[in-house]
This record gives sequence, structure tokens and C-alpha cells, in this order.
Amino acid sequence: MRDDLRPLYQEPHESMRRAGLAAKGKADVLRVGMIPSNAHDLRGHWQAFRTQYPQWELRIGHAPFIDPLAVLRDGTVDVLVT
Repeated sequence: MRDDLRPLYQEPHESMRRAGLAAKGKADVLRVGMIPSNAHDLRGHWQAFRTQYPQWELRIGHAPFIDPLAVLRDGTVDVLVT
């Protein structure tokens, strides 16, 4: 039953998320996970991405050092930079 009800819960939340992005003039979100040690080195790349693709919201988060692929497997991030 839980699987049957999941779309009824997720669809309104996804609609609200997209409406919030549209209100900010954003098309969608790119969620990037990375190991904390290289965050500062890539700052220029993130800024270039935001400049070239202003319609995308870029969210950068930390991936755990022990198992960085876990955030990809569970869908927390779209891309992993190591």
C-alpha cells in the first residue's frame, strides 16, 4: 500500500519544488556531491557554471569520505566529483 500511495505524496511535493524554482527563474537543480578536501579548488568552475547556465540552481554538498558513492546510489546527488 505504501508503494501505491507514494506518488500521491511525491507529486504535490515535486510540483511545489518546481514552482519554487520557477519563481526564482530557475529550470531545475543540479546536485553535486564532492569530497570536502577539493571544494576550494573547484570554486572557479562552479562560478563559471552559474554564469553560463543561470537557469540552473547549483547545490553543492559534501560526500562522505568513507563511501562517497553512497550519495549517488541513494539519489542524494546527481553528480559526484572526487
